[in-house]
Amino acid sequence: MKRYAPLVLVITTGVLADGASMAADNETPLQAAPAYTATQTKGETVWSDADTSVGVLGSVRMFGKTDSKRSQKHDIQNNDSRLGIAVRHNFDFNGGDSFSLGYYETGIHGLDSATDDQGNDVYTRQAYAGLGSDEYGIVTFGKQYAPTDWALGVDTTYAWGGKGKHNTAGMSTDIINSAAIYYYSDDHLTLGLMGQGNDTVDSIGFADYGDGPKLHDAYRDGSANVHGGAALGGQYLWDNGISVSGAVAYNNYTVNSGTVTDCTLVSSGHCYVYTDHDGASYDGNTYSVGATTKYTANVGDHAWSNGAQVTWYVNKVNDVKAATLGSYRHNQTTSNAQETLLGLEYNSQFKITPEWGVYADYSWLKGGDAMEGQHFESAVFGTDYWLGKNAVTYVEYGYEKAWGNDNKDWNTDDHLTAVGLRIFI
Repeated sequence: MKRYAPLVLVITTGVLADGASMAADNETPLQAAPAYTATQTKGETVWSDADTSVGVLGSVRMFGKTDSKRSQKHDIQNNDSRLGIAVRHNFDFNGGDSFSLGYYETGIHGLDSATDDQGNDVYTRQAYAGLGSDEYGIVTFGKQYAPTDWALGVDTTYAWGGKGKHNTAGMSTDIINSAAIYYYSDDHLTLGLMGQGNDTVDSIGFADYGDGPKLHDAYRDGSANVHGGAALGGQYLWDNGISVSGAVAYNNYTVNSGTVTDCTLVSSGHCYVYTDHDGASYDGNTYSVGATTKYTANVGDHAWSNGAQVTWYVNKVNDVKAATLGSYRHNQTTSNAQETLLGLEYNSQFKITPEWGVYADYSWLKGGDAMEGQHFESAVFGTDYWLGKNAVTYVEYGYEKAWGNDNKDWNTDDHLTAVGLRIFI
């Protein structure tokens, strides 16, 4: 099973380790990175001396997919490939081992990106810098993954998993544009504490994550200003292979007044394009909490990993009337000032050989309060095969179903398949 860990710890304890090891061996590989960053990336040191090292890590991700309801693009496409460069410099501060670090990662949006419509545009995924010591931990500043990203998540899927995590982890998951994070880690315990700065986001709701069957927000969503937030994630790993992790997160936001664009016909074949206000602005707060447990054991010569997760998400608005104004599709208009989501997930992975594995993932979500009655579930089955140490190919089948909506066309299911290849640096 993928081991989730903060990417900054992967960098500083892997290829960008202490100066002595860098000078002795400039080909020390990076350790496995967390899912949603550069999962199972090995990494390579490209230059080092006694105090400074530079490394690269990333992955090329391609897949082809199809589904029964034709809600996906049916072609071979990029699946959010990325490439990063990491720098670490060691220095002596008050007699202790200290260091500075920096990381920049660029990515290519997938054609079916769940968060934007930018196609294959190149963009900055992460860009942060920090200071740390081997004894007291690391502080980083910039655009980076939140602690909730590695503290939550059990799925070992490649194409069709992850909706449950995104739907119920709130805004303080995935990549945060402006964040300060403190990390501490030893052989068993990893902690991450984040403060989030003011930010502008395309939307605040996570119920509409992904394509195909899904949950739907009760309130009008759109561009919003985040006025700050915080998140805490932690994980404890025992020597027997059992780990327990958890995360909490909070955000305060303002959804901007909506707009609608239309045109008025002024002559044959020509129209005057105009934009009007559509819906009032409103404020709100999101709260989320989740817990995960994982266990890996050997069955004969085969590794068997299992993980289970529970998450709870609350989105509370200050003015439900303003939050439900405007032109947007929704279920029956609500007078409830909060929407809630409960999520449960279970994942299992079995290694038939060291290179060949099979896995299964089940996720179940239930809406409450303003989203009362909505349900979503997904089941994923797949197999992967490692082509050496730096490449993996996979075949995956998924089934997704949504029900309990007033809009009957939202009550649907879908059968999905994917074949993919990932090459890691």
